[in-house]
Amino acid sequence: MKSIYLFLLLLISPFYNLTAQTDNNENKSNHEISVNVDLMNRYIWRAIDFGNTPSIQPSVTYSYKNFSIGSWASTSTNGDFAEIDLYANYSIGSFSFILTDFFFPCDSLRNNNSFFNFKNDNTAHTLEAGIKFTNEKFPLTISAYSFIYGFDPNPYTNEKYYSTYFELGYDFKVKDTECEIVTGFTPMEGYYANKFSIINIGFTAKKEIQISPSFKLPIKASLITNPKNENVYLTFGFTL
Repeated sequence: MKSIYLFLLLLISPFYNLTAQTDNNENKSNHEISVNVDLMNRYIWRAIDFGNTPSIQPSVTYSYKNFSIGSWASTSTNGDFAEIDLYANYSIGSFSFILTDFFFPCDSLRNNNSFFNFKNDNTAHTLEAGIKFTNEKFPLTISAYSFIYGFDPNPYTNEKYYSTYFELGYDFKVKDTECEIVTGFTPMEGYYANKFSIINIGFTAKKEIQISPSFKLPIKASLITNPKNENVYLTFGFTL
């Protein structure tokens, strides 16, 4: 594999060609570009702590019907941590297929942090494949993710762990507040733990605060625990 982005290009090109060949009278509402930025008191991902400092998390996404591509990033306000991800998502019915390229340009986390280094044995990229099941009539979300390329080494054998993560989420609503309960676990030794472990139990609440007659501010708060590491976090943030 010469480049992760060659793989992404091959993934995207059929949908691009389909778009290019559509009739000029096609409803343009099928195309959408969204730009957001989250301001968070700290960055917690799958109950893993990436720095006890506020983070700025911008994102941009292009969507066409049931296909989307985009980028998401997180930068700590003290400059100690940075992450930038690229992703592609394709949905069929209740299933979504997700490909994510995680890149961490931090000397403290990687030996080689060159963005254009894609060598499997020393790249700062980690490619993850995932699948998610969601259905409006079924409030339970089921997700599975696995690292398939890049930085995921077993320090004892120099082989890849292929670290895997499963998550169950239950969505419900209390008046005007959207809520979610999640439970995540890893089935084996890898990046998340040294054996089968429940690593993520959390509760998230989201709602919109009316700031003015024409503007509502989306806010969210999460109580997150990591039973394996015996840690607990409370995060809060809002979206612009």
